[in-house]
Amino acid sequence: MLGYFVTAFTFIGTLIGAGFASGKEIALFFGDAGVPSVLLAGIACGSIAYPFMRIGALTGGNIAKGVFRSHPEYAELVLRFVNFLVLATVLAAAEYLAYELFGFHGGAVVTGIAALIANSSGMRGIKAVNAVLVPVIIALVILIIALKGFSPVTGRVRVLSPLLYSAMNALSAGLVTAKISGSLTRKGALCVSAIIAVSVSALLLMVRSAIVGNADADMPLYSVAANNGLRIAGAIVIYSAIFTTAAGTLGLAAKENSAFSPIITVSFAFLVSSVGFGNLVKYTYPFIGAVGIGFAALASFMLARKKIRQCPCNNTSILVQYERRN
Repeated sequence: MLGYFVTAFTFIGTLIGAGFASGKEIALFFGDAGVPSVLLAGIACGSIAYPFMRIGALTGGNIAKGVFRSHPEYAELVLRFVNFLVLATVLAAAEYLAYELFGFHGGAVVTGIAALIANSSGMRGIKAVNAVLVPVIIALVILIIALKGFSPVTGRVRVLSPLLYSAMNALSAGLVTAKISGSLTRKGALCVSAIIAVSVSALLLMVRSAIVGNADADMPLYSVAANNGLRIAGAIVIYSAIFTTAAGTLGLAAKENSAFSPIITVSFAFLVSSVGFGNLVKYTYPFIGAVGIGFAALASFMLARKKIRQCPCNNTSILVQYERRN
């Protein structure tokens, strides 16, 4: 059971980033939305995670080779590029936040080096980082809510915004989770999906409640934390979310089995991050969202139609037999 939570926390840690932890992303997507819309987003995140985990189990984490029957190398290139853009964006966020909060230049460099260290142990290191930091993020958000008080979440019932939010953010998280889902059965994947749905729903609801009355601030959640004597706690929440996303996306953007690829990837991401957090979000997130929606829909369709191509380099016979029996 503990393994289910570690897998779920790896998904959540890659999903949430500076926009989520600062509250700005929540204000943008859910600022005028009520509880049903927030819960729908959490359920959608859990639902999107499921096909990634099942395909990852059947292909040894080789999602592109499993979903795309011809020229999977092109799909792999697109997915690596998307995660490179996410990595550059979170490095830009780290630079921006380090200066805004502490007047310190070099947040992107520090975060890039930390992500390289986390990735030096492969997916095991990424899992360990998320297993520690995601519970810390949840605990600190609860602390902020406890001091501020829970504000009622009211607003319209929206459907499109929650679905777009989950699809835009779940691509990197889904790919990371697929790489660590080799031993998950269908029942296990359903359990992890449920944990993700409940955890993301709770986090979204708490952050949405916390930023009531502060949605127009540059970093709404941090502003609330600072106003309640939790400036350091707010900074830890934001930076932890940045770091978990950076570690996860670096593992996807860099070429596997290459000692120098992560270093080269971080170096180029650092250069791209100089464009600025706002510009990267404005010009790359629509593209990332479109790829996320398309890939998640195709993966779900292929899994439902039982057309996933098993990766020949992985022994999946037990999983295949399990699928046939069920």
